[in-house]
Amino acid sequence: MEEVNMNKEEVVVLYSGGSDSTLASALACMRFKKVHLLTCRTSMMYNLRNAKPNMTLLQERFGKDKVIHGFSDSNEIFEAIYLSAYWRDIRRYGVYLSALVCAACSLSWHVTAITYCLKNNINFTYDGERYEDPAIWAEQMKPVIERVKKLYKDYGIRYENPVYDVDKTDHNLFELGLTRERNVKLEGFAHRDIAQPKHPHLRWKATQTGCHGGIIGCLFLSCCFIPLWGQKANEKIAVKYYDEKIPFCRECIARAL
Repeated sequence: MEEVNMNKEEVVVLYSGGSDSTLASALACMRFKKVHLLTCRTSMMYNLRNAKPNMTLLQERFGKDKVIHGFSDSNEIFEAIYLSAYWRDIRRYGVYLSALVCAACSLSWHVTAITYCLKNNINFTYDGERYEDPAIWAEQMKPVIERVKKLYKDYGIRYENPVYDVDKTDHNLFELGLTRERNVKLEGFAHRDIAQPKHPHLRWKATQTGCHGGIIGCLFLSCCFIPLWGQKANEKIAVKYYDEKIPFCRECIARAL
């Protein structure tokens, strides 16, 4: 799709309600006339209502006509990517498959976003993906993100990660006047050298959807796989998984249209 034909007025933001996706949404509001916040459901997720508090703050700042929010069921796609292929994939990936739940969930969100964009003539998608050191999760890894960007590009959509290099998204939201507290973000489990913020009202619990599947994967990667085999091995397997699953994601998109 030629640049001149792109709809530059609207954007879809994959939205969990946490600091990262909220900052990405705020930046989207400064660039686009209409921002579609899309929160996807899968069977592994819980507390989806937590996406609403920060969404309300965005609407109060930028207007309800500008910021619209909706939930979309991605569970069928997630199950097709992860659960339906579980026994085949466990022979390929072994116990590491426990760490790929979030990758499969993320892919289901991307399929949903691409489908939504195509049905609504939208050519931009943002998310709150942010780099952590180490980038233990597949969806944080630069080689994986490049593959996802190519998937979007093939459908005429530009996929961007506007907060990828932002150190503290909760601080940025506070400085923009969107939130009333500065230290609200719980840092990743793998960051043992980072002091957790001592704050009596950590709002991350109230403004972040949760995932049961990610708990086991986080423990496996942080306590077992990365200490034994290293981050390069982690990245190699993650990239392999995306390379195998993206063609199937294309099939899911074709069926949805």
